[in-house]
Amino acid sequence: MSNILFRFLIIFVFFIASDNIICSNTDKLDKLKEQIDTKDLSTIVALEKEAIKQSNHLYLAFAYYCKSGYYQINYSEDSIAHYIHLGFNELNLLKNEFNRFSKSQTELYQFLKIKFTNSIVHKYLSDNKYDLALIYIDRILKEGDLGTFPIFEYEAYYLLGVCYLHVKKGKEALESFRKAYSLYDNNTDKKPFSYHNPFRGMAHAFILLKDYDSVIVINDSVKRKIEKDYAISKSNTFFYYLSKYVINNEKALAYVKKGELENARKILDESKKIYSEHLKDSPLIHAYYEVEAQYYSAKKDHNKAKMYINHTLDSVHSKVIYKNSYNYIIGNLIKADILHEAGDNSEAYSLLRDLYQLNDSISAESFSNQIAEIQTLYNVDKLKLESERDKIKLRSMQNALFGFFLVLLLFTYIIYVSRRNAKILKKKNKQLVNQFSEIEKGNKQIQDLQLQKDKESEEDLPVTSPSQKLVNKLDLYLKESQVYRNPDLTREELALEMGTNRQYLIEAVKGQTGKTYNEYIYTFRLKYAYSLIVKDKTKPISEVYLEAGFHTKGTFNRAFKDTFGMTPTELKNAVD
Repeated sequence: MSNILFRFLIIFVFFIASDNIICSNTDKLDKLKEQIDTKDLSTIVALEKEAIKQSNHLYLAFAYYCKSGYYQINYSEDSIAHYIHLGFNELNLLKNEFNRFSKSQTELYQFLKIKFTNSIVHKYLSDNKYDLALIYIDRILKEGDLGTFPIFEYEAYYLLGVCYLHVKKGKEALESFRKAYSLYDNNTDKKPFSYHNPFRGMAHAFILLKDYDSVIVINDSVKRKIEKDYAISKSNTFFYYLSKYVINNEKALAYVKKGELENARKILDESKKIYSEHLKDSPLIHAYYEVEAQYYSAKKDHNKAKMYINHTLDSVHSKVIYKNSYNYIIGNLIKADILHEAGDNSEAYSLLRDLYQLNDSISAESFSNQIAEIQTLYNVDKLKLESERDKIKLRSMQNALFGFFLVLLLFTYIIYVSRRNAKILKKKNKQLVNQFSEIEKGNKQIQDLQLQKDKESEEDLPVTSPSQKLVNKLDLYLKESQVYRNPDLTREELALEMGTNRQYLIEAVKGQTGKTYNEYIYTFRLKYAYSLIVKDKTKPISEVYLEAGFHTKGTFNRAFKDTFGMTPTELKNAVD
């Protein structure tokens, strides 16, 4: 009996000691966490090493978050992405333990999850992977582990609204930003001025919907709230002036779009004063320049409009955080409109032509990346499904009746998944069709400018190289004659028609477009085939590829999918 009591005492002491060791280790991590300085890599590394030593995934995720912050300060995009990815992987290891967390652990977990999500979604947006951004944030919301603290769910809905803005879904964006504000408003731990983001998102959604009166009303509303908060606390002076600056720019743009230029001028002058007196170190000067450019364009003062849009682009390119294709394309589209309004049709044409090619290449890369990543997700699901089938076969050997019932359920599930995936594929293909339609609208604008450009005198045109002139002439000839539809069209025939020789023609095409002769001709054939399918989806594919100038269906199908991100049959199914 005494031996039993002695053993029990030993076990009890062991558990007490173990508990003290665990508490001591956690205390050590907490102390290191409090010492973290994102400008000092050594303090972050110390926390990382201790978290690895203790196999503490939560604190290790926090260390990786701090590392991503350190490299953000030092503008190292690859390192930022690397540590965000590592941190999110650590959080995924904790999913099954989430319900056992203490309050402080839950807060840290949710804080890290929303911050990593924010970074991943913005990376998708900057890479033009808008569909993946939407899918990702929607999945995070559905996982349901952000609901304990409304402030984290608020940030998730705000991110969802940003995604909808990028894909130009104004109504959905507005709904998401309103949901975000509702969550913020119901939160007891409110920070001063933090309601600014959902209000700003709503203003952008109204701009997208061309409801400029609502833009003015909502900005007046948030301005009153900001003035009231600032009068009470006098805290966060920088953010107070930054908010007023952003509000003024959005209101001024709304007045410009409404044609009320006097009101726009008054607000822009106030915005300029705020920036010069309080925000000189802020990278947001390009927002003011952009509105000034549109203001002077509306006033027909084309020289000042061009000056301000050039300031906008210079400001964007000088800041690492604003260097992405989205900002570049938006700024240059505004510039092209200004040049066109000023009568500089040749320059506007050249700029839009470059943008069209850039947007085309961005879209192609974006589509291929999205398809690859989404396909990876589908493959994982497929492997899980196959594993499930094996389990069902094993059970059916033990119990035929039970196995038959499970097979029946699985068959129903497979049909459901197949139909669901078919709907998803059709929806994605419709999005591809809509995006290519937008590109073709841009192409139409380029063609219109080309016609105006051709009407101008030779003296007014900028000096271009002989090879550029040859390719321009070839572009026009192919569009007008549609000779590319002849599957036996040769380089010699085209060269003779252009008044040059075969080798010079091939070199000119390669030098000016970066494409081989076949790739160049395929571009025209594929766009013609695309238009045939869109105009008449009842036309058999076997007729389409022959009419477009292809010899074989296999070559046509491969080239079509590489260019448009879907097969000809999938395009037919996506067209209403």
